[in-house]
Amino acid sequence: MARSIDKATTQLMLIGGIYIVLLLGLEGLTWLLNTLVPGKLSANMLKLFWGFHFGFGALIGTLVGKFVRKMEDKGWVKGNKGTNNYLLQHIGGTAIDFMIAASIAAINVRVLGPYIVPILIVTTIGGVVTIGYIWFFVKRVWPKTFVEHFVTLFGTHTGTLATGMALLRGVDPQFRTSAASDAIYGSGIGLLMGVPLIAMASLPATGYELGNPNYYWITLLLIIGYLAVILFIWFNPWTFKFLTRHTRGSEEKEATASQK
Repeated sequence: MARSIDKATTQLMLIGGIYIVLLLGLEGLTWLLNTLVPGKLSANMLKLFWGFHFGFGALIGTLVGKFVRKMEDKGWVKGNKGTNNYLLQHIGGTAIDFMIAASIAAINVRVLGPYIVPILIVTTIGGVVTIGYIWFFVKRVWPKTFVEHFVTLFGTHTGTLATGMALLRGVDPQFRTSAASDAIYGSGIGLLMGVPLIAMASLPATGYELGNPNYYWITLLLIIGYLAVILFIWFNPWTFKFLTRHTRGSEEKEATASQK
């Protein structure tokens, strides 16, 4: 009976269930915003929330994974019937390969051509700045797994979480370091902290559509206030001390395990 359902089928069922929960959650959010928020503002906010659905999916997947592992630990679910990291890695790898191929195929050279010069300028400057500050922070937080965390964060900052995971596969195919799990957990936490920014980003578009410049000033004040809060948390000595202690502790465990 234990072999009646293939392990790969179980993993696909879990992934499908997560997407169903994600879809229902976004549909519920759509109904809620359409009910509580004025028309154009809610429409612009929903575009952004649906555009960041991958982040919500990563958060739900993390919670589901923890829930399943908790049931496995208590013996409510047999180990071979729950999550299987080996199969999940291969399913994720296939999805990432498909995403890369689809992304390249979706590039329209005719549309890209007239804007190639400004695109190169913006991406070059942005790329150099991104490399600089990622290098600075990763060197301080993850000194022993610098390369893995660097490529993951660079891909995530210049694309999406899936882009970062695709780059990580090039240097850590088996996801032996904490870079993959850090990216997943970080995206969930970052998404929660980014929800206010998603809501703020819809204000300028709404102001433009309504012809009301007051929305621009409201957005600017909200961003300045939110930035002040984030910088206080970021550069608080206690926060950084806790972060480095936690991450370096996990790196020590990884180094010990690899030596064994």
